[in-house]
Parts: sequence; C-alpha cells; structure tokens
Amino acid sequence: YEADIDVIPADGPYIIVNEYELSDEAAQLNFGDNAGFNIQLKNVGNATAPAGTMTLSSESEYVNITDGTAEFTSINSNDILDLSEAFAFTISDEVPNKTSIAFTISISSGDDTYESYITMKAYAPVFQIGSVTITEIEGNGNGRLDPGERISLEFPVTNRGNAASRETYMELAMNNVFMQITSNPVITANSIAVNETMTVAYEVYVGGAPSGFPAEYSLNVVSGVYTASEGFMSKIGLNVDNFETGVFNTTLWTNDLPYPWTFVTDDPYE
Repeated sequence: YEADIDVIPADGPYIIVNEYELSDEAAQLNFGDNAGFNIQLKNVGNATAPAGTMTLSSESEYVNITDGTAEFTSINSNDILDLSEAFAFTISDEVPNKTSIAFTISISSGDDTYESYITMKAYAPVFQIGSVTITEIEGNGNGRLDPGERISLEFPVTNRGNAASRETYMELAMNNVFMQITSNPVITANSIAVNETMTVAYEVYVGGAPSGFPAEYSLNVVSGVYTASEGFMSKIGLNVDNFETGVFNTTLWTNDLPYPWTFVTDDPYE
C-alpha cells in the first residue's frame, strides 16, 4: 500500500483544502455541466497565514476552467475559511462515462505555496439496444415474417450509463428491399433516465420475397456524441412444418426410412 503524506512544518502557517463540494449542489459531474467548487480552507499550522490567492488547474481534455482564481483573507492558526463558488468550470459534452478528472489547487500565501488535489468522475449516458420483438398487425398469426403482412418491430433501448441523456433519436433503417417502413422511421425522446428502458415500435410492410430470404435491418440511437447501433436479421416466408396436421407435407419430407416417423397423440412434445 502506498500513499502520499503531508509533512507539516513544526512552526509557521500551513493551509490545506479541508473540504470541497460542487457549487451547484449537484450530486455528481455530468457531461456538459456548468459546474464549480465551494472550497473550505484550513490553516493547520501554528501561525497566522497571510491573505493570498488560490488557482484551479486540470490537464484533462474534458474540462474547461472558466474561473480559476480566487482570493482569500488571512487565516488564523486552526481556523477555517469557507469560499463559496470559488471556482467555475464546464465539463465537455463528449466526456466518456465514468471518466476521472483530476484538479490541482495551488494556494499562495505570503512566501509559501501549497498544493491540494481533487479527483472527481464525470458521467454520461451509455445506450444498450435489446432484442427485437415482432408483432403481427395484419398477418397469419404465426409470429414470423411472411409476404403481404403488416407488422410492428419493437426494440427496447436502455440507458446503462450514469447520467440521463439529452434529446435522443432512434432511427430504424432497412438494409433490404423487401421491407418498407410505413411509420415514422425516427422516434425522438426528450431524455432517457439512468437505467430507464424505452420501447420504440415501427410499423413495417413485408413485401414479396424469396422463401427464407434473410432480411437485414438496424436500429441506430443517437444523442449528441453518445450512440449505439445494432443489426438484426429476420427471415421472410419460412416453410415450417409443425406436424400438427397429422400428415407429412410431401413437398418437404420423404418418409421411406427403415424406421419411419409416425404421429402420436399421447403426451406429444410441444
């Protein structure tokens, strides 16, 4: 285990950042935030610290410091000084979720300079697209795609990140010529909260396609730079025999094996 230990001189003042909090009373830093720090200084030395200046800096590409300087009055030994809205900064609206951002506070008082460090995480949305559900609006009720049917394709979209999204667009795209979107291909949500699942549905007409044609389509989710995309494939016009007619479909099967298949009615497998 390793850690940094502050070495405080036996005589003279010594200023530390005793406490800090976000000045907008937010619980966390989110993408695109205009934020800042309330700072509490403490003189842990045995002499009065002269009035001075402190500055905020960061090497992170995801933060822009808009007010990085604050002045403070003298601080007596063992006293604290609260500085409300001491610093201001903005978080990039492109920051990846759970990015750690390190800040350095340099404190100048008289001939002495002290440094304190703050590390906070910034949060953003992360989208996850679930499995498609096919619902027949007008069809034969077999739960599959067949030519001439009107169906609904339904997709669950979940925000697995740690910040609610801003305006979010979910667009269905057909990557085949046999399926036509008959509703609006783009659905808009004002926001998707953390861990919220929004189900989006699109009406689609299934045209004439060769039997068993693998129809590909995709759903794209966009909210600023935060995106997700998932491809899907459903076959059109499958010839499926469930054997419930009690006879073999001679166009699909032959039954001339030494041990032929037979139909049973007792305890059938479903």
